[in-house]
Amino acid sequence: MLINPIWFRGGALVWMGVIFYLSSQSNLPVPPLFLGLDKVGHVIIYSILGACLAGGFCRHPVLHLKCLLGIAGLALLYGVTDEFHQSFVPDRSMSGLDLVADMVGGFVGASAIGLGIRWQWLRLVRADAKEAS
Repeated sequence: MLINPIWFRGGALVWMGVIFYLSSQSNLPVPPLFLGLDKVGHVIIYSILGACLAGGFCRHPVLHLKCLLGIAGLALLYGVTDEFHQSFVPDRSMSGLDLVADMVGGFVGASAIGLGIRWQWLRLVRADAKEAS
């Protein structure tokens, strides 16, 4: 049984709120373990957003590159608004590399959910084939 896309769309809206809240903070409690850790954080956070968007809007069993790029573009677009918002937060600034990480994260998340949708669809097709025989 495929998950209703409404859950994914709602999850995307909630996650956008979480991202907005996090970007409103002057100091995030993240220890600097290595250079570029914030970019890894961006990829992870926007992967979740990309997965929610893909689950909500790309329901074909084979996620086409056009859909994946569209989700990456939406993640980038939200990243632009997020970076603009951050420019007004004390001790925060805009970063082009953050935008690249946001777009990559959106693509990775959409790809992961695409694989999950494909796996689920194949499982349903095989179950139907077993019942038919």
